[in-house]
Formats: sequence, C-alpha cells, structure tokens
Amino acid sequence: ARYRSLVESAQSGIFQLDLEGRLLYGNQALASMFETEIETIIGKRFDTLSFYQPKQLGQLLETFDQRIRGEREPTEVYEFEFQTASGRKIPTLIGVSLITDEEGKPQGLTGLITDISERIELEEALKTERDRLDAILGHIGDAVMVTDADASIQFVNPAWERLNNYSFKESLGKNPEILQSDKHDDEFYSEMQETIAQGNTWQGEVINQRKDGSIYEAALTITPVLSPTGTIINFVSVYHDISALKEIDRLKSRFVSDVSHELRTPLTNIRLYLDLIARVKDRDKTERYLETLSRESDRLANLIDDLLSLSRIDVGTTQLQRRPMNVNDLLRSLAEDRRSLAAKQGLQLETKISSDLPEIQGDERLLSQVFTNLLTNAMNYTQDGGVITLRTRSKSEASVEWVVVEVEDSGLGIPLDEQTEIFTRFFRGTASKSTGAPGTGLGLAICNEIVHRHGGHITLSSEGKPGKGSCFSVWLPVDDEAIQN
Repeated sequence: ARYRSLVESAQSGIFQLDLEGRLLYGNQALASMFETEIETIIGKRFDTLSFYQPKQLGQLLETFDQRIRGEREPTEVYEFEFQTASGRKIPTLIGVSLITDEEGKPQGLTGLITDISERIELEEALKTERDRLDAILGHIGDAVMVTDADASIQFVNPAWERLNNYSFKESLGKNPEILQSDKHDDEFYSEMQETIAQGNTWQGEVINQRKDGSIYEAALTITPVLSPTGTIINFVSVYHDISALKEIDRLKSRFVSDVSHELRTPLTNIRLYLDLIARVKDRDKTERYLETLSRESDRLANLIDDLLSLSRIDVGTTQLQRRPMNVNDLLRSLAEDRRSLAAKQGLQLETKISSDLPEIQGDERLLSQVFTNLLTNAMNYTQDGGVITLRTRSKSEASVEWVVVEVEDSGLGIPLDEQTEIFTRFFRGTASKSTGAPGTGLGLAICNEIVHRHGGHITLSSEGKPGKGSCFSVWLPVDDEAIQN
C-alpha cells in the first residue's frame, strides 16, 4: 500500500510492460499525461496505442525487442516526443529499465515518463534571451568585458576587440592588466581594486594601451555581479572611448588660447596708440599713429573674418554652390588683377596653363578664395626679383582624374620641421615673424578645409631653403562622385 501510494502520487507517468509489450500497469499521472483513462489501455500492446507518430513506432519496437533479448543496455534514458489523442505533442524524458527474475531472465520493462515541456520552453526562452543579449553586445558601440572573481577574462564583445586590437581568443583567461599603460600610478589601480572588491561600482577615466602599444582614453565603469548570498562572481566592465572627445577638448582649449592671444595683440596696440594720440600734439606723429591704428584694425577685422569663415565651414553652414567651371579662366583673372601689384613689389608673375584642362564641378567663389590666399602668401614671402608661377595640369591617379593647380614661388621656403604644421590653425612659421608679413595663421587652414569640401587635397613641396621657394599643389577631382564612391 505504501509503494502504491508513492507511485500513484508521483508527478511523472509510471508504467510496466510484459515480455509481449502489453501494458500491465500505469499510474494516474500517465493517464492524465496522455488524456485517457488508465482502464482503457491496460492489457494493450504499446505499439497499438495512438501515442506515437508512425515514423517513431518502428524504432520503439526495435529497441524493445533488443532490450528483451539482452542486446541493449538494460537501463536507458532518452528524450522522446509523444502525442495525445487530441494531437497535442508532449516532449518527455523517458527512462526504461529491464525487469528480471531471480535468475536474471527478462520479465518485462518498467518506465518513467516526465513531461519536460516547461524545461523546453525555459531553454527556448533562455536561448532567445541569450541571442538577444549577444545581438546587443555584438552591435553596441561600447566595449564590454566580463571577468570572473579572480579577474580572469571570460568574455569580450566585438567593440572591445576593435578598441584594444586583441581577439577574443587572445584575451580569454588573461588579466585586464594587459590593457594597463604607464599613465597611472599604483595608487590609482589600488583604489579601483578596493572599490570593486567591496562590491561597489567604480567609475572613472582611464588611459589604456592597445596590443600595438598605442594609447587611448576611455570612460570606464566596473560593476560587480553578486550571487544571492552576496559573493562576487563576476565583474562587468564597460569602456566608452573618449579619445576623440578629449582631443576636441584639447583643441578647443588651444583654440580659445590662440584666439585670445591673436585678438589681444591688435587690441593692445589699438589702445596704446589711442592713448598716444590723446597725449601728443605733433601732427606727423599723429598721422603715423593713425596709420598703425588702421593697420591693426584691418588685422583685427581680417582675423574675425577668418574665424567666421572657419566657423561656417566647421558647422556646415557654408554650402557649396557647385557649377561647371573652368579653373584656367579663374586663374587668368586672378593673375591679371595682381600683376601690377607684383610688379610694384619687384616680382615676376607667370602663368603656365594647360590648354586641354577639363572642367570641374566647383564653387567658384570659395575656390577663388583658396587661390587668392595662396597667391598672396607667395607674394608676401618672395623677395624682390623673385618669380611666382601659376601652373595647371591634369593628372590621373588611383583611377581618378584630377585638375592640379600649382602656386610656386622662389621665396624663403618653408623649413622641413614646420611643414607638418603648416595647415594647423593659427600656426605662423619663422618666415612670417622674420618678414613681419601680415596674417592671422588661419589662411592655409581655410584653404585646406575648402579643398577637402570639394573632395580634393593640398600638397606642399619645399626644400626649406631661401631662394628655393615653395610649391603648393591643389588637387581637385574632375568627377567628385568618383571620390565618394
């Protein structure tokens, strides 16, 4: 009675078969599982019941006969899908065991059938959640790293691999120390470790080192993952690359500093000479002071104009008005306008224009600003008796057809150590200081931005020796769509 009570109260279906495969016993859970009454199936062979799909029946008969003949393990557990009278499919875990007498002769089979529908649903839900998490981690922009309690890397996402140049296989099992640079002292890392060891989240900025030795800055959050008992089992680290933001911040600081300096100089002179004018009665001195005021005012106005031009280009409010244009016609016009001025400065202005130059799609007003600036610089830094040459040619390079405009002079040249800075905003080289040539240090930066907006670029060639001069080459694509593609 005790055993029967245990079997009848079991949640799993329990059955017994004789040597012929007839059902000798089944508990209530078995009947409920298959939506039937136990009395209607007792005494029937299992292969006559409608609980299986036809393709499964042959396999069941074969394994039953093999087990009875001793050709199969006496005990076996496997997954099997049954079907109820209503057509509902039930995934189950079934365990069968051979029944033998005292002499070891087979007497039948006993089995236990457990409905694993909830387990299957849970596994599918977990798989769906895991796939969703993998998709999120795979496409998220921030780098994610998971370590165990001993700080051994267990997982990194693709963004982490791209940020640090380590593959997942290379990082697996490693310590996050592989990312440490020499930019932080031991106290910095000790404070970090102490915080997370106490189960608290650590947030801050770090300077890390990639596999190739390059440095980057990141906003880092390390969060401990706790077990139900409060024990740390994992650490999840999220890195947000802020290198570009830091560089922008440094550029902004430098820009503000440079602008303040450039504005302060003419303003100081203006205030000085206004004060002098108020004190002196000499007309000649007053006229000289007024000339200086005019010159400094022009310098200040030019600086503000250049700053506004750069600002409009940076924020995209300067829209390119592209139209078919002939660069040769533009250069001839600029050269003609400045020929008399060049002659007054003792300079010879030459044009060497290619006759078969193709038209380009460009903004004539902005490109005129580029060539005017380059031509003005050439005149300012070329001594009396020098030659300035405007040259055009076409060239095919990297499957792109280019119109190349060269502004070449025989002036002071640009020192080699200054050539990498020549397009930097507010940069003024030694030549500008030695000659006292007017300028804001923004002209070439503006030229560079305008040409880039046209899909082109500017190159510089100079030996850095006086008399050897410099040559600025402006490369403009004939078909700007070829650059975009």
